[in-house]
Amino acid sequence: MSYLYIKRTVETNAPLDMFAELGNDWTHFIHVHRKSHAAFQLLFKKDKREIFFYKSYLFYPLPIYKSFIVFREYVPEQNAYRQIYMETGSGRVHYSNNYNISSGSNSLGIAEFWFSTSKFWTLFPKLFFYLFSRRMRIVAHEDNMVMKERLESGVINQPACAPKVDESFDFYIEKTANGFPIPLYRWEDHYFEDIMTGHPQVISGSK
Repeated sequence: MSYLYIKRTVETNAPLDMFAELGNDWTHFIHVHRKSHAAFQLLFKKDKREIFFYKSYLFYPLPIYKSFIVFREYVPEQNAYRQIYMETGSGRVHYSNNYNISSGSNSLGIAEFWFSTSKFWTLFPKLFFYLFSRRMRIVAHEDNMVMKERLESGVINQPACAPKVDESFDFYIEKTANGFPIPLYRWEDHYFEDIMTGHPQVISGSK
């Protein structure tokens, strides 16, 4: 398995509390970053750990996506998260380790990435770095516009822009709390095959 490593630092003249809050808040992804994040759904949350699913645009606005299951753990001493991304299509696993810190009057977001790549990208690593950096600079600019709006309005801390999620959340329990859904149509099929003769026998057909 081949990996490409990228370390990127985002610096901005915003208070660390605001900077870290936005960086740690996944609920703003599909609201602020519409051109990069196509869908998001929380699957599990307990204490410092979260699991979520999201779809990322490959070429916005074309409906071509890459989907991930993300395992995320908050690290208090880093004021940020470390994450494992698993691609649902290929099964490739990527990693990130993040820090939010003060630097004088500015705030720094330091992120390390380990990308599991195909052979193509090992032949063109500079192109991979260029495309990734270009995409992430757009994301950083969108976050900066949100922080600029907050600073101008005098609102330093702001509740998440999605409904509040309890500290303990389980997607399975959430979706099955009221039983299974009632379908519009139903079919049933009872199939039996004699393994000695190989002759199939439909005991009850679909309905």
